[in-house]
Order: sequence, then structure tokens, then C-alpha cells
Amino acid sequence: MLARTGTAVIGAVASSLALAGDDVRNDNRDADATESADGIIRHFDPVTCRIQHRATLTNGTCDLTSIELWLPVPQDGYGQKVTSLVTEPDRAKIQPDTTGTLNVARLQTASGLPAHNQSMDFAVSYQVTSSATVTDHSKVPQHSFDDYDVDEDYRRFTRAETKIEVRDEQIRTQANALKAIHSRPYDLARAAYDWVIDRTRYQLVNGLQGASSCLKEQCGECCDYSALFVAVCRAAGVPARPVIGFWGDEVDGWHVWAEFMIPGGTWIPVDPALGDQSPRSRRHYFGSLDNRRVALGRTFDVKLNRTRKEVEVLQLGAAFWQASVVGTAPATRYTVTGKRVDAQDR
Repeated sequence: MLARTGTAVIGAVASSLALAGDDVRNDNRDADATESADGIIRHFDPVTCRIQHRATLTNGTCDLTSIELWLPVPQDGYGQKVTSLVTEPDRAKIQPDTTGTLNVARLQTASGLPAHNQSMDFAVSYQVTSSATVTDHSKVPQHSFDDYDVDEDYRRFTRAETKIEVRDEQIRTQANALKAIHSRPYDLARAAYDWVIDRTRYQLVNGLQGASSCLKEQCGECCDYSALFVAVCRAAGVPARPVIGFWGDEVDGWHVWAEFMIPGGTWIPVDPALGDQSPRSRRHYFGSLDNRRVALGRTFDVKLNRTRKEVEVLQLGAAFWQASVVGTAPATRYTVTGKRVDAQDR
């Protein structure tokens, strides 16, 4: 029995967006607004979208014996609420990956497999309500690096992972240079954000290249901007992580942004790729996000189960297959389609 696998990784799209008001006081009239316990982060202006995330596996000339398809599923939290979740076919299971950082829908089957040049679909549909996010920068405490609790979360989000090369010599040099100037983690994160924008230009580079490549080539997609920001923060001792997702009201509007943690556990969002669009965008996207985005996960390293290797960036989805006779390999196409829904349609 021969076995072959295939995975799909990242897609990245920059989008031009209307910016919300930069002043947190503009949002006090929103009856649906919520804020973090420390008052630093506010979520407001919720928008609901109906989403379908689909994998279409088309066989080549293999005699397939089993197929395993995975699609990421968003979780509640950070201004996001997921409802009405269904899978097609309905025998698929929803489960966390082994890191606990995201949920996945898993379809494993040895029946109804596509014959030569035939296809099969696997889809996850749901509604997600996403809120805009704004940071009240005046409420950020004057924390020092010594104020961090060096717990598991701190260690996890300051170490290297796929495409976040914390031990890269140039990344460490830049992190140390910023830390020599900035004694507050918040100020260092802002300096890292500005530094990434100043030295990077947006350019399609065929998926995730990562922090080291973005630093060397001085260009990349949204995922590369975010990887470099996260790597510099981590190398300096500021916990940070990528956020992998998409625009909830587009077709295949894949996007990646980031967030960093200040002492006390509050995560502050940033979007360095969109921040590179204009001076106003730069100011806005350090701490503020629009209400169009859907977050799928917060790591580039995903473990689907304990017997498989890590999948590099589960944004689109992943496919594994086995065949008794291997010919032309199956190919898997992933699409995500979103549409805003009115309150009466929810």
C-alpha cells in the first residue's frame, strides 16, 4: 500500500479599508460595545457574515483507499462569536488541534471516494459576528520587561516557530538594538511595527516566506510582514503571535495580521501590512482593527493529530490521502466565501 499526502498552506491578500475613528471616544455611543477588564481594548460595531469554507479534492489517476480532509474553524473570543456551525457531510467531526490554538473540522472516509478524474467536496458553514477593535493607548500601564510573568504562555510566544526565526542573527541584532532604546514592551512593539513598515514593501511572493526572508528581501505579503514583526518582538522578549484568517465579506480574501502581549496578559492587535498603506493607516493599525476579519488561528505551527507532522499554516486547509495504485496525484482546491447578513436574516 502506497501513501501520499498533500497540504495547502497560505494565501495572502492586502485590502484597502475605510478606517474607523482613531479616537476611542468616538465609539462610546455603541450599545454593543464591550471592553477588556483593564479597559485597554474595546470591541464595537459588530457585523455578522455567513461563511462557507470548502475543500474540493479532484482525483487524478489514483486508486484511492482513504481520504482525510481538514478545514480550520474559527473560535469565539477577541471580539468574535461563531454560531450555526454545520459540516457537509455531517459526519465530519469538529476538534481542536493538539496545540489547542484552533479548531478544525475533520472528514476521514474510505467510502464514496472519487474515481479517476472525479471530485468530492467537504464544506464547513457558519455565521461569525466580528467586531471592530480599538486600543485606548492612554490606559496602557508603564510596564517594564521585568513585569512579565514568565509562564507557559510567555515562553511559548517568545520562542521560534515555523517561519518566525527568532534565532536569526540579524533579527536578534535588531531586537537588541530596539531594546537598548525602549524599556517598555509596549514602546518596543511600536518601534518594531514601525521598523517593519519602514523597510518592507508589499509584493506577492507566492505564499508565506517568513521573517528571515522578509528581512533579507525587504518585501513580502501580509503574512511575511506579520512574521517579521512577531519575530523581532519575540527576540526582544515581547510575546507576540500571528493571526491567520480572512475577510468575512469577500471571496478568498485571505489575510494575516498579528498581536503582542503586554504584562498583565492583554493582547494588542496590529496589522503591519495594512499599516504600510499611508501615514494614517500606520497610526490606525497599531492597536485598531476593522470588523470585516475572521480569525482562524494564532500560530504557524499546527499539529492535526499526534501521528502527523506539523502543517505549515493551516489557513486554507489540508488533505491527506492513501491509494493502492498511485498515478496522477489528487489536487485539492480551497475556497472561502463570505457575505454580510442583515439582523433579520440571522
